[in-house]
Amino acid sequence: MKILFLTSRLPYPPYGGDKLRVFNFIKYLSARHTVHLLSFIESETEKQYIGELGRYCARIETVLLKPVNSYINCALFSPTTIPFQAAYYRDARMRDKADSLIASEKYDGIYVHLLRMAQYAYGHKETNRVLDLTDSLPLSIYRSLRYRRHLFYLFYLVEMLKIRRYEREAVRSFDRSLLISDADIKAEKALGAEKKISIVANGVDLEYFKPSSSGFDNRKIAFIGNLHSFPNRDAVLYFHEEIFPVIKSARPDAVFYIVGSNPPEKIKKLADGKNVFVTGPVEDTRAYLGDAAALVCPIRVATGMQNKVMEAMAMGLPVVSTSISTQWIPEGRETGITTSDSSAGFADNVIKIMNDKGLRDKLSSISRKYAEENFNWENNIRILENIFEEGIK
Repeated sequence: MKILFLTSRLPYPPYGGDKLRVFNFIKYLSARHTVHLLSFIESETEKQYIGELGRYCARIETVLLKPVNSYINCALFSPTTIPFQAAYYRDARMRDKADSLIASEKYDGIYVHLLRMAQYAYGHKETNRVLDLTDSLPLSIYRSLRYRRHLFYLFYLVEMLKIRRYEREAVRSFDRSLLISDADIKAEKALGAEKKISIVANGVDLEYFKPSSSGFDNRKIAFIGNLHSFPNRDAVLYFHEEIFPVIKSARPDAVFYIVGSNPPEKIKKLADGKNVFVTGPVEDTRAYLGDAAALVCPIRVATGMQNKVMEAMAMGLPVVSTSISTQWIPEGRETGITTSDSSAGFADNVIKIMNDKGLRDKLSSISRKYAEENFNWENNIRILENIFEEGIK
């Protein structure tokens, strides 16, 4: 098959959930099929990564997204039913390139990553089109509303209503749409098109993320995530303000590492050089996961799968989480994750792991076993491959 990928961000380096997912889809599908990529880039410096992607893509085309144009689009379309999510990425150059490629290359399938890019495949019904929604975006925004303030609340409420309508039309238009978990499927039933939605889960490189042989530091706990994301920022601030003080009262030597790109000033100021460290972007998260007593995932606004949780489990790292962050895990499965939605309960779970090596070792073993049985990229991508093949038939 010859497949065109349409993406809003260049899927390299594969850091962050969206880039990681697309990169692995391209990597594995390219072993058996011809893959072309058409993507927005945010700066000319990103072109340095085209060579690396060229190992998997037979053709790569890019369009530089200019923020000034995007903001103008958002202003122009604000009175309409078009959500900002789509207006921001509306670009005539991208539309022309997509139309030209699809007309000349005669693709067997088009993979569209995220709702914002659906606009570039609407007019090509002759080709099998798959829209990867990944997470339930309306559900994610809905869950965030309780933590929004003032005008932000109103802005996101209106955006959520626009997205619901826009997404419903997109799912009905495309041949197949993808979500990442059963929990997201349930949230999308209101679209009235759930029969056209399939689950394709994420995976983990189990050779890259594997248990460390150097032991662990029972003082150290870590959080990992892109801090540009509201759910991650909210989780860090919630943990630092309401959970970490309880942990420190029991373990004054506790050390909390906040690992991730784009930390805002409010989070940078949490670093005290003693109990709290803010790293900023790092090339290899394993350096911070490998010797930690536990990964904390105090996410209060979540949909889909948490890659940070999956990677920690693959490394045999116990995870302490809120229940909303683990909704993608089938009920009754033994995972090595402990959950609590109260700050006191969350802190107690962390303290127990820090103080009890036997408990940590048990949870570590269970986590790794679950990862080995469920986080295989090859198995999950076979589902996507079959969807394209069935579309051709």
